[in-house]
Amino acid sequence: VIGTTGFTRSQENQIKKLESKMLKIDDRINKLKVDLSYVTRPKKLQEINSKEFNLLPIYQEDIIEYKND
Repeated sequence: VIGTTGFTRSQENQIKKLESKMLKIDDRINKLKVDLSYVTRPKKLQEINSKEFNLLPIYQEDIIEYKND
């Protein structure tokens, strides 16, 4: 009986450790989702563009049609 109880406690401890790790992973995932939603907001995208890339929009009149004759 003592061996079984020790084995059960060991398994329960392992389960608790795994649950704790899962909670930490879930928390990290939620933080990443918040970061992603922040970074992909139009105002933030515009700020990143102006600081890093300085890209300009493509307008309809800028598009050149290629005709294969």
